[in-house]
Amino acid sequence: MIISGIRTFSSSFVRSQSRARFVVSNPRKPSLFELIRPTNEPTTSLDVPSGAINLSIDTFRNENGQPWSLPIVREVEKQLALDENLDHDYLDPQVGLKSFIEYSTHLLLGQHLGNALRENVVAVQTVSATGALRLGLEFAVKVLGLNEAHLANPSWSDYGVILQNSGISKIKDYPYWDYENKRLAFDGMIKTLRYAEPGSIVLLQCGHNPTGVDPDPAQWRRLAEVIKDQDLVPFFDVTNIGLSSGDPQEDAAPVRLFAELGIELFVAQSFSKNFGLYSERVGNLLVLSTEPSKTREIKEYLVQLSKGLWSSAPLHGARIVGHILKTQYLRAQWLNQVRMMFMRTQKSRNDFYKALMDHKTPGHWDHIIQSTGLYCLLGLSEPQRNYILRKHNIFISPSGRINVCAITNDNLGQIVHAVDDSVRNH
Repeated sequence: MIISGIRTFSSSFVRSQSRARFVVSNPRKPSLFELIRPTNEPTTSLDVPSGAINLSIDTFRNENGQPWSLPIVREVEKQLALDENLDHDYLDPQVGLKSFIEYSTHLLLGQHLGNALRENVVAVQTVSATGALRLGLEFAVKVLGLNEAHLANPSWSDYGVILQNSGISKIKDYPYWDYENKRLAFDGMIKTLRYAEPGSIVLLQCGHNPTGVDPDPAQWRRLAEVIKDQDLVPFFDVTNIGLSSGDPQEDAAPVRLFAELGIELFVAQSFSKNFGLYSERVGNLLVLSTEPSKTREIKEYLVQLSKGLWSSAPLHGARIVGHILKTQYLRAQWLNQVRMMFMRTQKSRNDFYKALMDHKTPGHWDHIIQSTGLYCLLGLSEPQRNYILRKHNIFISPSGRINVCAITNDNLGQIVHAVDDSVRNH
C-alpha cells in the first residue's frame, strides 16, 4: 500500500546570492538519454534540413501527409462556440473540468470497473500526459518518499528529463527491445524487474514509443504478477489509446488488468493524438489507491502540487473531449474516426513492408507489420541513418524511430529506395 502510505512534506527555498544570480557556474548534467544519443545526428525535428522528408514527426498525418483535424472535433467546436451559456472562466482549481474527468476516467477503466473503484480513484485534470507524469512523479517523491524509477530501454526521450525534474534520484532502465531479433525483450524485462527494489516506480506504456510493440495479454498478466509480487509501483503513460488496435477498450485493457488485480498505480492520460488536440494540452492523472480512506488526502496533495505547476488546467480542449465522450452519438462518431486513423497507420505499414519486399531489400522487416500505432523502430544503424539524410534528404530520429504516418503515396518510393540503398551500401 505504497500510494496510501502518505507522509507530510514541506517545501524548501534556496536563498539567492546578491550578485551573478543567473550565471551558470557548472555545466548542466546531461540526461541519461543525452549520454546514449549519437552526437553527430540532428537531435530534433528543428535540426532537420529544409525540404527533407521528416520521418520523426510525433503526430498523426493523413494520406497527404497533412495534420488532420477530426471532423467530430470541428463539429463540436462549432456547437460550443454558439453556446452563449459557456464562458472562459477558470476551471475548478480543485480538480479541473469534472465532466471531462468523469468520462475520461470511464474511457480508461470502463463504466463497470470505474464505478466499482469509484472510492479508490483520484483523478485530476492536467496539462496533457506530460503534466500528468510530472504531477504524479512529484507526488511520489515529495509525499510518498519514493526515489527510484525504472523505464524501458528504449523509451520516449523526454522521460529522462521529466523524471529528473520531478526529483527522482535513481533512474534505471529495463530491457524492452531485442535489437538483434527486432522483437519485445520480454524475458529480460521480467528478469530485471524481478530484482527491482520494492517501492520502485515502473514506467509502462500502452502504445509503446518508439517501438510500436506492446506485450500481449498473457505477457501483461505475467508482468502484473511480477510487479505485484515485488511491490513495485506501475505508472502507465496512455497517450495513444485507440490508435494501437483501433479500439480504445482493447488498448486500455492492461490498465484495467492491473486495477482488477488490486495493484496501486498511476496513469497519465492524454487526448492529443486520438482527438487531434495537440496544442490544447488535454490530460488526466489517475491515482488508484487500495485504501479508500486515503483518497481525499491524496487529492489534497495533488491539488497543492498542481498549483505550483499550472494553477488551473486548460479548459477548451477538455470541454470538447468531455462533451464528445458523454454524448452517445458524438462518441460513436469519434470511435469511428479513431478506427479510421488506425486503419491509416496499418495501410501505411503494409504498403511500406510490401515495397521493401518488392525491392528484395536485405534484412528482416516483419517487425514493421507486427508493430502497431504510429511508431516503428526501423532498425537502421547510425551510419545508415546519416547516409539516408545526406544522400536522400530523409530524416530518421536518432533512436531509429519512424512515424508511419509520415509515409505517403507520394514519398513511399523515395523512402523505400533510400532504405534499400543504405542497407546495401552501409
